[in-house]
Amino acid sequence: MKPNLRLVSLKVDDLGLMRSFYEELLDPELHEEEEGRLIEYGFDGVLFGLYNPEADFENKPGIRRGDNCVPGFKVGEDFEKYKKRVEEHELADLVYEKEEAGHRWIVFEDPEGNRIEFYRGSV
Repeated sequence: MKPNLRLVSLKVDDLGLMRSFYEELLDPELHEEEEGRLIEYGFDGVLFGLYNPEADFENKPGIRRGDNCVPGFKVGEDFEKYKKRVEEHELADLVYEKEEAGHRWIVFEDPEGNRIEFYRGSV
């Protein structure tokens, strides 16, 4: 069997803040929740998780947060709607926007500095 990417998780410090942020921005479908530890949302066969490593005593020094993983959400024809949500959200920080070869995307930072991408294109 070939590997199949099913889950992308962000390690977060403030699970409640991050939950509110992503639920306001994405209006996602809740897949699973383990109180104080993990929240997973379903997106067409791939799960996006928010994980509190302190719940498992794993918050070791040197764990990097921020732009070491950039989850990309295809928003298609709703690109402008999602771009506006980012621009209007007081806790989101637009990093850059680009359009090239028929693809258009924005990259923004969530309240903990994780970089996230919304895009319109063929991928």
